[in-house]
Amino acid sequence: MAPVLFSLLLLLCFWLIEYGVHYIKLRKIPTRILVTGTRGKSSITRLIAAGLNAGGIKTLAKTTGSATQIIMPDNSVQNLNRNGSASILEQCRVVSIAEKLKTQALVIESMALRPFLQWIESFRIIKPHILVISNVGPDHLDISGRDLEEIALSFSQTIPEGGKLFTGEKEYYSILEKQAAAKKCDIHLLQQEETDPKIDYQKLPYIEHPQNIELALTVCEHVGVDKQTAFAGMKKVTPDIGVLREIKTTINTFPVTFINAFAANDPLSIRNIYFQFQKSIGNKRFLLVINLRNDRPHRSLQIAGLLVSTIRADLYIFCGGDIKYIIIRKIQKHVKKESVLEFNKTDKIIQYLEKKIDRETVIMGIGNIAGAGIQLTNYFIKNEITNKEPG
Repeated sequence: MAPVLFSLLLLLCFWLIEYGVHYIKLRKIPTRILVTGTRGKSSITRLIAAGLNAGGIKTLAKTTGSATQIIMPDNSVQNLNRNGSASILEQCRVVSIAEKLKTQALVIESMALRPFLQWIESFRIIKPHILVISNVGPDHLDISGRDLEEIALSFSQTIPEGGKLFTGEKEYYSILEKQAAAKKCDIHLLQQEETDPKIDYQKLPYIEHPQNIELALTVCEHVGVDKQTAFAGMKKVTPDIGVLREIKTTINTFPVTFINAFAANDPLSIRNIYFQFQKSIGNKRFLLVINLRNDRPHRSLQIAGLLVSTIRADLYIFCGGDIKYIIIRKIQKHVKKESVLEFNKTDKIIQYLEKKIDRETVIMGIGNIAGAGIQLTNYFIKNEITNKEPG
């Protein structure tokens, strides 16, 4: 029994020392910003970092969107390799990097899904001065909360004592406001009309919701960088590979538009993006690529329901895990059998497209960015036809 107790005490002492070192590193970073919410976290994190760096505030950022990446103060991007499965403890590594580089600000995307892990990440690992909650939406309902109110409550538990909270969430604002008041945290709700006429939100190198841009600009302004300077930096941002993008190219001399919506993996986001582009799709041939994950069966079934009820395509191309066969059987009751295809390899999809495209076509990718999603997106980026105006 004694050796066991000794080992436990030794382990506790080691943990206390490690945490003490981590806390010392944290205190050397003057401004710490944690970005959480359902949608837009990665983009907002990158935009804030780009804006602060443009204003002369040396900033490091870390995102866990389509890939786990560190955005350095010079705006270069590095992949953060993991030795095992994802863990919020990797945020400690990022704090160490930021402290070693003597950065003035750290902007970090929340990676915790379960409520108690969100609390640990905020109050024990990052201790943010500023919290950004992008929005509250229906994602990870099996982990983050049973409904949107529970998800809002979960996000509210990360509000820092005596800090600042910036959010674009209106429907569940009262929940956030109540918790902010209890923690003496100043809260700023971004109003829909809070857009700057002097800023052309379309100048970013990808499609971004104006609210996310304005939310990032507001945070930069609070830290000390004016909006014009911050936005100049944001125009140079390196976007996450999963950001919503419209890529123009040609296949067999025919115009092809690829809409990268792979990172939209919940029905509401997919539906909104589909309607956003419905007018530009028009009467063109419309192909939908659905990339699925075996470990997200509930989400895949939700997507199947959306395909049956709302989205109509000329061709449905399924790829990803074996879950695709279940989804295919579900939608084949409602669409023509010949309009559904499945592939196990991305190069087979590309070969099919290069062989069969015979008129103007719009291709949209949804479901999941990993694997085939990244590979297809890279294929279209490589073959993109650009015609961008300077500035």
